[in-house]
Amino acid sequence: MKEIEVPGALEIYDHHDDGSWTLVLDGELDIATAPALEAKVDELLAAKPAEIVLDLRALRFIDSTGLSAMLAAKASCEVAGCRFFATRAHGAVQRLFEVVGAADQLPLMDSTSA
Repeated sequence: MKEIEVPGALEIYDHHDDGSWTLVLDGELDIATAPALEAKVDELLAAKPAEIVLDLRALRFIDSTGLSAMLAAKASCEVAGCRFFATRAHGAVQRLFEVVGAADQLPLMDSTSA
């Protein structure tokens, strides 16, 4: 498993299995860290994956820029013909998704086997 770290804010762990990539987001997805997620998704899409899953269980904070980055990742996957899912987040992050209606826009799953 490789790790990309933005000091003090977000760690992105990635792993794959038969064309399916999982990105585990640990920390805060915000204006400072969203570009790292966008870059990683772009990198993966260049490899033509069948599926990308964002594992949000360790995400402790998200702002509007982070949410926009997640929705952009979903849109990029759709254009590339790649399935996109996100796990349900915990606490305030999941509540934010529900309050702003993002839970209706993101295909959420309860967990990932990764």
